[in-house]
Amino acid sequence: MNNLIKLLISFVFISFIFACSEPMETLHKEPDMKPWTSKTDGDSTKNILIMGDSRAYMLYSKNLKWNSVNAGQPGFDTVEMNEWVLDNIQSDLGYKNFTDLVLFIGPNDVGNGRSTSDYIINLTKAIDYMLNYNPTLKIHIINNPSETTSMDPTTDKKIIFNNYNVALISFCKNNNYELFDFASLLNGSDGFLNPSVTPDGIHFYDQAYAPVYTWINNF
Repeated sequence: MNNLIKLLISFVFISFIFACSEPMETLHKEPDMKPWTSKTDGDSTKNILIMGDSRAYMLYSKNLKWNSVNAGQPGFDTVEMNEWVLDNIQSDLGYKNFTDLVLFIGPNDVGNGRSTSDYIINLTKAIDYMLNYNPTLKIHIINNPSETTSMDPTTDKKIIFNNYNVALISFCKNNNYELFDFASLLNGSDGFLNPSVTPDGIHFYDQAYAPVYTWINNF
C-alpha cells in the first residue's frame, strides 16, 4: 500500500512539473480553439482567408471554388481577433500569400456591450496590421444579421447590431472595402433574425449561406 501511495504521489508531482514547463504559446491558446478548415484543390487564382467568430467558422471552404483557409473561431470578438492576428498571421499564415480577406464578426462584441466606435476601431487595427504585412490584400466584410426575438427579448442587442451595420457602411465606403449586406437577407421586417434560417436563434443553417458563397465565388 505504501508503495502504491508513493507511486501516486510521484505521478502527480511529475504531471505538475510537466504542466508548468508547457510552452507559454501553448498555454496562451483559447480552450475552444477549432482547427482551421481549408480548400487546397480549388482555383488558385484567388487565395481566401476567412476570419471572425462562429458564424464565420461555419462558412465551409468546400463550398468555395477558390483555395481558402477558414480561421474563424467560436467565441471570438474583435479584441480576441486582434490578439489572434498578432500571434498567428506571420508565423503560421504568412506563407499563404492571401489575395482576399473576408471578415465576419460582431455578435460577441454585441454580447459584451462593446460600443460601435470601439468595434470599428478594433476592425481597423486588424485590417491595418494585415495590410501592412500584405498591401495588395483585398478586404471584404460581411455585416451582422441580428438574433431572434427569443434571444433578444429586450431588443437591446438588435439596436447594437443595427448600429454596427450602419457604421460598417461608412467604414467600407471610406476605405474602399467591399461590404456584403447579409443582414438584409436574413433579418425580418422587424429587424430580428428570421427564425426559419437559424437552428438556435444565433447561427445559420448552411443553406442560408448560399448567397455568401456566390458572392465570394465571384471575387
